[in-house]
Formats: sequence, C-alpha cells, structure tokens
Amino acid sequence: MKTQIIKKKKHTGRRIVLLNNEVKRDTLLKTARNASVRLAHFNDYMEKPEKFSMAYKEGDGIYFENLNVAVLNYNKEEELDYMKKGANQKEILITEPERYVYKIDHHDYVKGYRDGINAFYENYNRKEGGSYPYDQQIHEISEKFIDDELSSWGIKAVKVLESPYTGKNINIAVLDTGLYKTHIDLKGRNIITRSFFSSGSLGDADGHGSHCVGIACGFNDKAGMRYGVAMNSNIYCGKVLDDQGEGTDGSILAGIEWAIKNKCSVISMSLGAPCDADDPFSQTFENVAKRAMKLGNLIVAAAGNESFRPDVISPVGHPANCPSIMATGAVDSNLNIAWFSCAGLNRNGGQVDLVAPGVSVYSMINKQNEHEKWDGTSMATPFVSGIAALYLEQNPDATPLEVWSMLTQNAMRLNLSSIDGGSGLVQAPLA
Repeated sequence: MKTQIIKKKKHTGRRIVLLNNEVKRDTLLKTARNASVRLAHFNDYMEKPEKFSMAYKEGDGIYFENLNVAVLNYNKEEELDYMKKGANQKEILITEPERYVYKIDHHDYVKGYRDGINAFYENYNRKEGGSYPYDQQIHEISEKFIDDELSSWGIKAVKVLESPYTGKNINIAVLDTGLYKTHIDLKGRNIITRSFFSSGSLGDADGHGSHCVGIACGFNDKAGMRYGVAMNSNIYCGKVLDDQGEGTDGSILAGIEWAIKNKCSVISMSLGAPCDADDPFSQTFENVAKRAMKLGNLIVAAAGNESFRPDVISPVGHPANCPSIMATGAVDSNLNIAWFSCAGLNRNGGQVDLVAPGVSVYSMINKQNEHEKWDGTSMATPFVSGIAALYLEQNPDATPLEVWSMLTQNAMRLNLSSIDGGSGLVQAPLA
C-alpha cells in the first residue's frame, strides 16, 4: 500500500470538556452563556454534519449531548475557568487538549525496508542455492493460511466460512476516510454515508475507509472470492478523516455521536494517535466509550502500527488504549504477531484485547472493481467489528459488554504473550 507520509501534529489548541453524566442540557448551556461561551448543539448539524466545524467559526465550540462532551475553541481558557467556577452542580469533570488523529498506517520507508530484507533473502537463496536461516520460517508463513479462489486467508483464519451468520440487520459504523460506495462489490447493499468535512471529496479519496468497510461489511469480489465478514449488515460510513487521512478528536466524537443516533451496534475505528510509554489514556474517551456501551454501542479500535519488531515495540495508541474500547492488534498468515503491531505496555490501561488478520489483507479499494492487499492493525480492526455483528445476530438481545465477553471468550488462544495477542485470535460464532 502506498501512503503519503504525514508529519503528525499532536494537539489542535482546542479543549475537550468532559461533563458530568447527570448534567442537563439547559443547565450546561446556561452555565456557558453566563461565561460568555456560545456553544452550538451537534443536533443542529445532524442533517448536514459537514457543517459542524462552523461551530468553531461562528461560535465558541460544540456540545455532543449523547456523549456529554463539549469541544471549546482556541483561546477560551479564561471562559472555561469561569464556567468551572460558575458550575454549581459540578457539570465539568475534567478538560483535555484536543488531539489530531490519523488513519492507522505504517510509512512507505518502513515497508520498503522490510520488503528489501525479504528481497535479500530471496536473492540469496536463488544465487547461492543455500538455505538462509529464516527461509524455512518464511516458507511456513506462506503456507499456514493462504488466499485462494474461495476466500482470503483472513476469512479462513477467523472461521467466517463456517459460521451461519451474516450480520443481517445489524448496523455497523466505520469511521474513517469515507467510502467509495459505488464499488461493484457493494451493489444492492444498504449504505448510509456522511462526511464531517466541508471541503475535500465526499467519498473516499484515500481508499483506507473503503478497504476497512470491505473487510467488516463486504462479501466477495466479482470472481467469487470471499473477503468480507458481515455481508448482510447495514453499512454506515462516517468520513471523520480528511482526504489526507487526518482528523481530530472532535471529528471522531462527531462520528460517534452520529453512529449512536443511527443505532449502530458496532463502531469500527481504524484511526488514532501514537502514545509514548506510560501515557495515560483519555478520561474523556473512556467516558464516551462507557456511555456508548450503555446506549447499546460497542467501539472497536486499532491498536496502532508504530512498532518495528523485534527492535522497537510501541504501546497501544489513542483512543484504543481506553479500557472500554476494544483494542485490536494484527497477526500474519502464520498467526505470528505482525512486525508493526503495538503492544499492551502501559500499566494504566492500553492493553491489547484481541488480534485479527492484518498482513497482506485483501479487500476493495476506492476504484471500480479493484482490490488490493494492505497491512495494518487498521485491517485487523474491521475483522473484529464484523464478527461482533455476527455475534449480535446470533444473540440479538446481548448488551455490548456481553458481546465483548463473547468475542474474548471464544477467541483462539495463540502462542503469544497477552501484551501482544490479548485473548487471542477473534473467531466467528458457529451454529
């Protein structure tokens, strides 16, 4: 996969405000007015969410009522302090800096390095006629699970072909770079898309979102090769990252609020921001995930691709490091941990919950009748999201927490440490 290397900015300058779950809308808006803060309500933008960023230009911020979170504009520290002092019911719990977030990708130069090493191994064996020490391991990796005319290797590994469930009538929200919804593989499907950007393409200029939708919700290609999990699910795709694969915490929150409004039982997010060792998880996103669970929505997110194993192993990124968000790592076709997959290194949250196929994963892209094989925990995440929909079809009255338990309890145990593989490889429900 060819990607543009993005210089990753960290903070936007805005503040995320976590509100007390018991706060009433009218009380909050009154407190804001008393502090000379003009807060817009996200409901005002529900029909045209691409306009929601106008709240920062025409006012001082935006309020997400279902999430009990507000995002305040730049240079509003004094007003925010006044709001805290004037809140007589402890409306404001904490504030955090708003982060930039990105599609979960590894960079071209890293992939090029890996490909160069593989080419060296192959060239060595061809010229010398010898057997390089790693040659047998590489050979075995190529044979554990393989793509064939029937299905992709990932579909085999997670036992989708053995499951009688298809995600029928389950709403899955994929929050990403958008969707190329006229792809031939999606013909006849129930699809709702929304963009949270007032500029750029309305679809998917990057291809990342389309690839993830194909894995979670797709079916097969024109030749009949199965690569998608929940083939009869209802597809909701929110464009929360722009055409360069960049967004903010605010755009993610807007996408989650939209998904909750549309009763999406599963929210899949192959996006985030890298974390350093011992970085705390976001209390705001943890609270959002708990709120979502109470409202019937399970959030699944990519653990991150910042590792360069075996020399560098990086911690799970934001927001997947929140305990109430299901963090997904990646394995290769031999069920070894992927060289780029992040690990559960931080003591205070940030564990990997499950792993799924994430190396050389076949899916649709943002071109008519075209497909590619991509790598990343981004590809692993929609496998888990699609399979969560299968469990919901099997158990229609299950709560998000119960679905979480089904996913982890039925996972295939692997020869991996828990910090790398969590509970194991996600598995589809059987009859």
